Amino acid sequence: VDPEGAEARLSELLKQLDQNPNDYDLYINLIKACKDAGNFIELRNIRHKFRAKFPLSEKLWIEWIEDESRIGGGKSDRENVFTILQKATKDYLSIPIWTRLLKFVFDKKNADIVDCKTREEWVEKSITVAGYDISRSYQIWTFCIENAEKSKKQELMTRLLGVPLLELYENGKFQEILQKLITQDGNSTGQWEAVIKKATNIVKT
Repeated sequence: VDPEGAEARLSELLKQLDQNPNDYDLYINLIKACKDAGNFIELRNIRHKFRAKFPLSEKLWIEWIEDESRIGGGKSDRENVFTILQKATKDYLSIPIWTRLLKFVFDKKNADIVDCKTREEWVEKSITVAGYDISRSYQIWTFCIENAEKSKKQELMTRLLGVPLLELYENGKFQEILQKLITQDGNSTGQWEAVIKKATNIVKT
């Protein structure tokens, strides 16, 4: 992309925005123009204005999150990513967005932003809000269970059995998760016997 041409295009679109602040397609074009011009500061401004005017789609949120994540690893940069992730989960029920937020809170490099208490709060929020999506919520449950503290894993597995997600059992995903946890415990099924029995009964019914 020609830098001068990209800047001229961006400048023209910004003038159009002053005259048409409610033009959805103009915001889409401005996001692309900002990227072409390498103007990240303006890109942030446009996205915030866009969000103030319209609900953003899953695709737009994910692009925003990914762009911010690429900026740098400084604490302020990561805090900004966390803020956007939280806004995204409030605006849009999206399993991919919730999964990104969970990955962020479980990432050890973000321990200076997310303490254990905050992480557990987000695990509960994710299960409450996104954990009952009939088609894809098993992804949230799986991630939370596999990344939880050992003492928390069985509790989450037991709670999962109370969620009416038949595809989770029919396609073997629950058994797959359970076997992985048993293997992590040195192939000892003792503490998992009640969970195994309940899961087996659900599959039979």
